Amino acid sequence: MPFHPARLVAGTLVLALPLAAAAGCGAVKKRSIKQELTSARSHLADSSAASFTLRLEDKQGSLAALAKKSGDVPDAAVKDLLGGSVTYTFDAKSAQQLKGVDPSSSTAELKKALAGVRFALAVKDAKATVAELRLVDSTLFARVDIAEIDRVAKEAGSDGVAASFDDAIASAPAEYRPALRDLKAGKWLKLPLAGYLAKLKDAVGSLPTPSPGKSGDLQKTRDDLMTALKPYVSVTDANDSSSKRVLDVNVAARPALKAALAVLKRSKGLPFASALQDVQASAIDKNIADGKVHGTITLADGHLTQVSLDLESIRALDPHKSSDSLAGSSVVVDVDDSADQVTAPADGVSSVDVKALVDDLFKNLSQGLSGRVSMGVSS
Repeated sequence: MPFHPARLVAGTLVLALPLAAAAGCGAVKKRSIKQELTSARSHLADSSAASFTLRLEDKQGSLAALAKKSGDVPDAAVKDLLGGSVTYTFDAKSAQQLKGVDPSSSTAELKKALAGVRFALAVKDAKATVAELRLVDSTLFARVDIAEIDRVAKEAGSDGVAASFDDAIASAPAEYRPALRDLKAGKWLKLPLAGYLAKLKDAVGSLPTPSPGKSGDLQKTRDDLMTALKPYVSVTDANDSSSKRVLDVNVAARPALKAALAVLKRSKGLPFASALQDVQASAIDKNIADGKVHGTITLADGHLTQVSLDLESIRALDPHKSSDSLAGSSVVVDVDDSADQVTAPADGVSSVDVKALVDDLFKNLSQGLSGRVSMGVSS
């Protein structure tokens, strides 16, 4: 199978973060590193709404310089794109209801589990939210800011998207045009999911899942990973503050990846485990230079507030790296365990019956597939 070193390296720090409690050795404070992280996990688990915002940080302009070098992109467009973010907000308590749902669950069980789940996904550029998705009380809401997308596209030098969207509306079947017009106007489209739970259940059943085995198999794999990675992770205090504590995390990438690979290859019951069987430790030596992945964990009074991953430390692990530096750039996840609860939109909701359109779409797809099957049989 193809070897993807970038994916393995990016996952290294993620796998290593749970080890911070065991590996840390900083100065004595009000809380130990283990106590800090245990407290952070507890606050997240008890949160009525927690948000995670993924963004890029470019303190020295390295990413901006690379973007301009890669193509003739105006500074304003680069600023809009690099200033963007993706925010995921969810209700941790209600999300626990979904843990007991599996392909063997009944539609009634799935309906009950989904009823109280709330989550939102928001995609932003530097100036506005360009797309948003919310799930509240088993109803899905979605909206897109076509005007903002058009602005950024034109800013980047293209013809924009508004005109082509108008063409799509004009060529769409008459029954779909009101929904498309409302979408362009920035209105929320609303779709109750209750009528699609059977289809959702079938979709969940088609996903790869852990193979049958002892209930402790996955927990054992997690414990084995922590034990295997621990020697290659170091966590130290970057400051001397209990109210805002910054932990420096360094992972020796090459040996950590080899250790993780060995554990995963011998683990039982993991989905996709077979995909790793052909990956050899020698491929890690060939594709990963010797070095450390660096990141930070920031906590405030026992609450996790930020996790960052230094992109230059990732670039340095590429044995064929170019001279383009990523110094000062990082992937950042801002965490808020007291975020505003996800609610249904109060204004700007389209009156179009989206469910009727989706039902019609499913019906047409089903008839089309049946027609192809019939033609195949008759021939």
